[in-house]
Amino acid sequence: MQVIELDLSSDTTETDDGAVEVRAGETFALPVTAGASMKGSICVRSSPEQTFNYQGGTSAFVTSIDQPGLVDVVADNSDEVIVQLKVV
Repeated sequence: MQVIELDLSSDTTETDDGAVEVRAGETFALPVTAGASMKGSICVRSSPEQTFNYQGGTSAFVTSIDQPGLVDVVADNSDEVIVQLKVV
């Protein structure tokens, strides 16, 4: 299973300018690392949209996207794009 790590432990999120490729219909993991007192959610802007709530520490979510295209993963608290997924 493909793993795409998301680090939200600081005030600023480092993003990669390139899209991460995932295969349509295949599951992948999104482990989220957040500061001890942080909580919030990430949103996978696919169709249908998927939202995952996290607490401080590490939370892991497993999901898949069926429709090919570009999909943003954003932090709901800032609406900042964390990573872009290229679904093929």
